[in-house]
Amino acid sequence: MNKFKVIGSGAFGSAIQHVLTKSNCTISENDYDFVIPAVPSYAVENVLSTHERATVIFVSKGLRHDGKTLGEWADDRKMDWAVLAGAHFA
Repeated sequence: MNKFKVIGSGAFGSAIQHVLTKSNCTISENDYDFVIPAVPSYAVENVLSTHERATVIFVSKGLRHDGKTLGEWADDRKMDWAVLAGAHFA
């Protein structure tokens, strides 16, 4: 089974972790296949600096300070990535 790490303990990060747990997904701090940075887009680069071995699932909205999307930034670093899109949290 795939293992997930959620970075961010705010309301959105907690909600994502809750949904994953309720869906019988494994949450792990050290051994994971997917990392979900549930932080503002300007903070993603900092929190992912040590997590680039996993596939990143972006949930942040907005552009980086240099005008790039998070996907463009991840492509530049040859990262595996995906986006969870839609109405996330209301």
